[in-house]
Amino acid sequence: QVDVVFFFFKQKTAYEIGVRLVGSEMCIRDSYGTAPKGKEGLVRTGWGQVLENYISGAEVVNLGNSGAWATGMKADAFTNVLGSAQPGDIMVLESGYNDKVHSNEADMKAAVTDMLTTANDMGLTTFLVTPNASYHDYEEDVIYSAAIRTVAEEVTSTNLIDLAKKSYAFLNDKYGALDDAARRYVLVGDKDNAGIYNNAVWNEDNSEISGDKGLHSTNNAANCWAAIIAQGLY
Repeated sequence: QVDVVFFFFKQKTAYEIGVRLVGSEMCIRDSYGTAPKGKEGLVRTGWGQVLENYISGAEVVNLGNSGAWATGMKADAFTNVLGSAQPGDIMVLESGYNDKVHSNEADMKAAVTDMLTTANDMGLTTFLVTPNASYHDYEEDVIYSAAIRTVAEEVTSTNLIDLAKKSYAFLNDKYGALDDAARRYVLVGDKDNAGIYNNAVWNEDNSEISGDKGLHSTNNAANCWAAIIAQGLY
């Protein structure tokens, strides 16, 4: 599940920046297994792993951690930003998912606010991102998205990339007219066929998802979300 994602763009020269990614496995570092030739787009992937394909003149450094949430990231991965950031660099932070399980909304907001404020005070440009939609969360208000939007309003020098809203709009524009069964098949497939956008493990009669419940993105979806993030950055 997703909680915190940092993209730290470290300025290397006047014209070249580096990118540091800090967050949980779903958005940042989520490779799992391999796919047959011709079906590489179905491998589980975090959008941070493919963001470099959509950004020119930057080096991406992935600092993702599995199961991360805001207070833990503040004490761990964010220290990498504190230790190497320079004025003019860019940091992108996503938060929301694992806080629901391991923390709470108030503590998440406090930790995210503190990290953004600290980064802004250091002269960084900051972006705050809501979690992406999926089969598991087929809506524009993915877990804690409303709280993330509130933080973006309160930390006035931070820019919001509303990936929850934009990713849901993308999926719903393409597949919203389908009935539930057809949309489910496209997004997560069945026991014999992988879904285009999300990973899932089904029981034998296809009546219930018994494993990954359509939350984690395939490489196809990761590229869609990375493109949205890149558009927000530019």
